[in-house]
Amino acid sequence: MPPSAGPGDPVLRFDRVGFAYDLANPVLQDLSFELCRGEIVAIAGESGCGKSSVLRLASARYGAVAGVVELFGRPEPQWDLAALRDRMAYATQEPFLLDGSILDNVCCSLPGDPADPQVRERVYRVLSNVGLAPFIDDLPRGMDTPVGELGSHLSGGQRQRIALARALYRGALLLLLDEAASALDGPAEASLLQLLSTLPGHPAILTVAHRLSSIRHADRILVMQSGCIVEQGSHEQLMAAGGVYADLVASQAREGES
Repeated sequence: MPPSAGPGDPVLRFDRVGFAYDLANPVLQDLSFELCRGEIVAIAGESGCGKSSVLRLASARYGAVAGVVELFGRPEPQWDLAALRDRMAYATQEPFLLDGSILDNVCCSLPGDPADPQVRERVYRVLSNVGLAPFIDDLPRGMDTPVGELGSHLSGGQRQRIALARALYRGALLLLLDEAASALDGPAEASLLQLLSTLPGHPAILTVAHRLSSIRHADRILVMQSGCIVEQGSHEQLMAAGGVYADLVASQAREGES
């Protein structure tokens, strides 16, 4: 098993990491950063800069071609993949939902009887953590409401929130969010990230989002260009610096995305 990590302890570390799907065309170059429990780190940058590739390495789906990726204090050669994946969750903008109830889609990530009152209480709690309690409370069948095939009875934002609730239900210590709330509007996406920052389990969160307005409350923002980190800091620090991030924010504001 990976060593345990308490609040504030490093969960993920990149040390001069390089990566390529095709060795002739590097995607990530000399990437270094650290993510600790209880911290939200966001990755910003234009399309194609390598944001999603960082998440794929962080989720142990690919291995680095240079440098070291550490998860829960252990470098890649020492990873127990099954144990690692029990402690992390990877949510994308197109989540997969079962043709069952809302309850089924959340509690399926762990063994347990959906009829057990303790299971139901825990499911409702994580649904509240992602802002779905008012929606659930308004449904005649509550959490027992069928979602339809692939979640067809739900909006895109509701599907994404349920997928996040499923990740929280597992008790993951590392959440990797790749445009995982993109179906929400900007204020709702930002509000969801703030909700996640208050989770009692203090998971580490690494998130990629196109709308920069949704990540301004992250503890730290990594700004990428051509596979490299060119700036990092809080939203306020990066705006004051007037560099790449500030230009991206201004560009989105002109497009009406802020």
